[in-house]
Amino acid sequence: MWQQYQLVILIHLRNLTKTRYPPSHSYSPVDLVKKEYFPYDELSNEDRRRFKGYYDKGQVLWILDGYDELVQDIPEQLKDIFDHVRNTQHHIMTSRPFAIALPYDIKLEITGFTNDNIQKYVEQFFDQIKDEIDNSSLQALKLLSFLQNNPRIWGIVHIPVNLELMCSLWCDTNWSETTTLTMTTVYDKMTEWLCRRHLEKRNISSSQMTKEYVYKHFQQELGFLESLAFNGMESKNDLPSNDMNLLATEFDMWQHKWKKTSIAKKPSNVIDSLNALLSLRSFYPNLYCLFELFAILPVTVSTAERSFSTMKRIITILRNSIGDERLSNLALIHIHHDIASNLNVEDLINIFCKDKRRIKFTNK
Repeated sequence: MWQQYQLVILIHLRNLTKTRYPPSHSYSPVDLVKKEYFPYDELSNEDRRRFKGYYDKGQVLWILDGYDELVQDIPEQLKDIFDHVRNTQHHIMTSRPFAIALPYDIKLEITGFTNDNIQKYVEQFFDQIKDEIDNSSLQALKLLSFLQNNPRIWGIVHIPVNLELMCSLWCDTNWSETTTLTMTTVYDKMTEWLCRRHLEKRNISSSQMTKEYVYKHFQQELGFLESLAFNGMESKNDLPSNDMNLLATEFDMWQHKWKKTSIAKKPSNVIDSLNALLSLRSFYPNLYCLFELFAILPVTVSTAERSFSTMKRIITILRNSIGDERLSNLALIHIHHDIASNLNVEDLINIFCKDKRRIKFTNK
């Protein structure tokens, strides 16, 4: 297959950083190959000539992996060489679909598992561990039923790695009491399972450990990831200022303002706080913005409904209740801010208005 190529070179584009490729040097295609494949060895003049011959004749197939990890921050000293490879050489480029806007004759999208693939994978997974658990075939059926009855989870298990994690989680977790499954629950279970598996690799038994005790073993690692996530959210906020110290100062000033005020005169809800901030907006711009966002979050319906007073009370409660599922959705929207910002709000509202009422009446 593809016998016209003498070399196939895989370049992980995320490695093309300023640290690995200092701006004080100029680079050629052979320099990329040396850096990525022979970082501690020198290429002979013969090797360099041979590579240049293949390169000039178009006998090198480049696999450029992860364009989305490079496009936002490509080092200036590597732009020319990257563009030259992309414009003159045979190559295959991989990327998340939202990140690539380059014209190509052929585009292929990896869509993950189909519904039939999911069923076959689950059956094969439990068949391979039938000697380790009881009623493996029954467990496979239970898992499939469970996934199909949770549409949000059914959506993400079309990604192979997520399905593998769910199968492994099913073997180690009691899901019988779980009636409502959210993305938060799944990711929490995944985190716990990965931590336990890592403990097993270190020959530490975790079977008798509680989740809290397991997390204590990874306090530094989890703390680092939490800090990383928070810093990521800090860099993409909708506040007037990106300075978190300024926001903290506004909070301190706001608290100090009400310290000597009686409870009866203090703002008791978001609306009261917004009214109190209205005349002081110029002094508390970030705080005012946060209260505005907090006031908007409970709104869930875009069309008016007429009903009796009892029905109005129920609707009011539902509209102003933020459950775990909605918080998960809001978190996902914030994390994938780049995608959400490109959506047409008017189109979304029109679709939402045309949909049927989704209010569920349950006794809890």
